[in-house]
Parts: sequence; structure tokens; C-alpha cells
Amino acid sequence: MGTGVAENLLKNGFRLTVHERSERVRQWASGRSGVRLTPSLRELGSLSKVVLILVTDNRALAEVLYSPEGIHWEAAMDRLGGNADFSRIYEFVKRKNDLKT
Repeated sequence: MGTGVAENLLKNGFRLTVHERSERVRQWASGRSGVRLTPSLRELGSLSKVVLILVTDNRALAEVLYSPEGIHWEAAMDRLGGNADFSRIYEFVKRKNDLKT
């Protein structure tokens, strides 16, 4: 998650569960009040009511959503009851689902 977005959420009283994808994220989150680090995307997905995904490219997005270690997007959406699209993620997921049929 972009640190600017995360900082704004924290300032407004939200608690965050953050996947420790990189050393930079671990350093940013270490000891920060209101931030819980999780070592796996699957754990992040199971702990979260809302999942915001801010990554730099489609390869990273596919890793987060669909890799064996990912959040298992379809199961998460069933549990969460839907999503809010802040980018082009809907188009990406739709294309992937279209390829399955």
C-alpha cells in the first residue's frame, strides 16, 4: 500500500494490516501505532474486512490476487461481499476471468 494512503488512513483513525512485501514496508510499519504486519497475503486476506491493493504493475497485481500464496481473490470477494475499484483492477480481473471460460 502506498505510504501516503496508509498515513492518511492512520491519521483518520483506521487500523491497518499490511503485508510485509519489502524491507521498505517492514521499516515503515515497524513500531508504528495502528499497523499490524502480516508475513503472508493469505493471512492478510483472512484478517481484513476491506483490502486495498496498491501495486505498480499487472505482474505484481496477479501475484497478490492469484498466486498460491496470494489472497485468493474469488474467496475473499465472496466473504467480503464485493469490491470498490480505485484503478483498473476490474478490467484486469475481468480479463483473467474471461480467459478461464
